[in-house]
Amino acid sequence: MRLYILVSYDKKILLKVVKKKINEKQKKLDEDLKNKTIDETTAEQKTEEIAGLVIIQSGQEAFLTLLQSEKDSKIKRLDKNKENAIHDYDEPAGNLANTTHHHQYDAHEK
Repeated sequence: MRLYILVSYDKKILLKVVKKKINEKQKKLDEDLKNKTIDETTAEQKTEEIAGLVIIQSGQEAFLTLLQSEKDSKIKRLDKNKENAIHDYDEPAGNLANTTHHHQYDAHEK
């Protein structure tokens, strides 16, 4: 589970970096378009670059969702195993308390 947390943490950091890059590039493109300091071809290239980053971001978000789902499933499975282990541990103790400790030959001695 530690691996999931580390990968998840690294991916979250990377996701923040990608989001920041997208915002910076979009802001720069918007400013260049507003100030007319960029030609149409370059604007299209920049737009495609931003779209590529958005695709990367979407993939990272999907991966993080998958990791979280796997982690949640593993936690549920571990909780169930823990409950079963507790139940299995308690059950024999309960059975011992309910049984009589007479030897099978005790009945013949009476």
